Amino acid sequence: MFNVMYKKTAVSAFLIFTITSCAYAQEYYYLLKYRNNNDLEKIKSIAQVLNISADTTFVKMDEKNVFSAAISGVPIKRVTENYFNKQAGLKSLSAGFSSDIKTFSNVDQSSVTEMLSKITKVEISSYITILQNFNTRYFRSAQCNVAKDYLVQEFKSFGLDVSTQSFMNYGTLNYNVLAVKPGKYMPEKICVISAHYDSTSDDYLVNAPGADDNATGVAAVLLAAKYLSAYEFSYTIVFACFSGEEQGLIGSEAYARNLYNQNTQVIADINVDMIGYYTQGIKYDLNLTTNRNSQQLVEFISQVNDTYVQMPLDINVNDYAWWSDHSSFWDFGYNAVEFCEAYDWGSPDFNSTNYHTTHDTLDKLDLDFTLKNTLVAVASVAELADLYVAELSVLQPAGWVETVTRGETYLIKWENADTEQVSLYYSDSFQGTQKLIATVNGALKSYSWNTSGVVSGRYWLCLKTQSGAEDWSSGQLVILSNNFESFIIYPNPARTEATFSGLPPFTNIKVYNLAGELLINRTTQNQFSFTWNLVSDNHGRAGTGVYLCVLENSIGDKHICKLAITK
Repeated sequence: MFNVMYKKTAVSAFLIFTITSCAYAQEYYYLLKYRNNNDLEKIKSIAQVLNISADTTFVKMDEKNVFSAAISGVPIKRVTENYFNKQAGLKSLSAGFSSDIKTFSNVDQSSVTEMLSKITKVEISSYITILQNFNTRYFRSAQCNVAKDYLVQEFKSFGLDVSTQSFMNYGTLNYNVLAVKPGKYMPEKICVISAHYDSTSDDYLVNAPGADDNATGVAAVLLAAKYLSAYEFSYTIVFACFSGEEQGLIGSEAYARNLYNQNTQVIADINVDMIGYYTQGIKYDLNLTTNRNSQQLVEFISQVNDTYVQMPLDINVNDYAWWSDHSSFWDFGYNAVEFCEAYDWGSPDFNSTNYHTTHDTLDKLDLDFTLKNTLVAVASVAELADLYVAELSVLQPAGWVETVTRGETYLIKWENADTEQVSLYYSDSFQGTQKLIATVNGALKSYSWNTSGVVSGRYWLCLKTQSGAEDWSSGQLVILSNNFESFIIYPNPARTEATFSGLPPFTNIKVYNLAGELLINRTTQNQFSFTWNLVSDNHGRAGTGVYLCVLENSIGDKHICKLAITK
């Protein structure tokens, strides 16, 4: 199942003005989710509600009520002005663009299958029991630090490099635990698997077992670390356990901010939050929640699941699904997906009876269900980080998308072809025509490709040796044109959305109705395509008719065309 929700909210512009106009904003402003009028009244009783959208409130409240909201089960995210500014301005995948995904051909699938076969329900149960037996992992409890120390030692037992990241959480010093498996060939690119280890309940200082929320997620991260640590990978893996999630995603925000400040290249974050509860008669599936920028990631995970686990998936694409640690990565422009037993706390398959109570214990969980969800997470990391075997490997481009302007030189990199000639090709799909770039000595390990003669587009790169070995890049190379020679709008006529494809590196897009009224004014940066959901900047739906599209690049060249919208 694949659901795409492009929820627009009038909250955004209001929030930016309100937050930036008030001192100490980052201490007091939050997004809170609600399901019904009872939830809304509860929020109004503890917070100053500044704006309300379909299922989210923007509020101001003091520290005491933040804790009350968390304990009551209301999803909460602390926000600053950067939450909106970063989402608007960061480089990322072209919004709404979805392209072919491949499983890395140089990953030894038999090794992944063998590794997954070793992970058992007994190990999952053991980890959940240990975490539950701390009694509470509430962020202000001494036991939260005891849990932190346990995680440090457990990661060290796997031979990983382990560190802690400290941060202030409402006057209390909390810690993220970070274990690192360095990549063999491109260690500067990282793949993160994460979960929060803190817990809360209605008796949070004494009894907050947090078995489902979120010992299940921590167990998945620990098992990923235990088994993946025995292999080598092209890219670095970070096994991250966050604290402060229950107070508004505080720990993950601190970590993602640090990655951004250090210009870290993040391939993806797989965030695991509550994967253990299943009730007979309710749909049996793992929910994957992502945003439009990360659609390619979730489609990749779906293919990994088909290869190794075959767990039923419920995929939801929602730019405003901010209620767990994955969204901290979104805020800084990184690809991320949430693994959860349910889409959100209002879903029928959510563990609502035991959520944030003293009853969230191991005996309420389905360990077969938990195991399958864990296997999907571990297999996804193994594929994303490019489990290394002694075979041909294209290392660059890596991750998802890298961009150059036509005429620039792009450096292609590879490994394990030292004794023979290699031929480099590019193609717009794995089944498409392969066009030769060059044939060179494999021992060079790299080739500078002049893209002057290449038509703008999105390409996979392929390397072949004389002996017949072959490997494709794990990411796409986007070659942009300085003009509009390859520009097209599709579909046209449009019914639900329209994609502007073949854009120059910097493009201003304006769409007018026939009365001359401006519907949207957008500027793209290093995006090959932009998808418009046919909603104006004033949040009105564009009606049936013909619209004028005016595009202008950075040097003033214009392209004017028409777009038809039908019902």
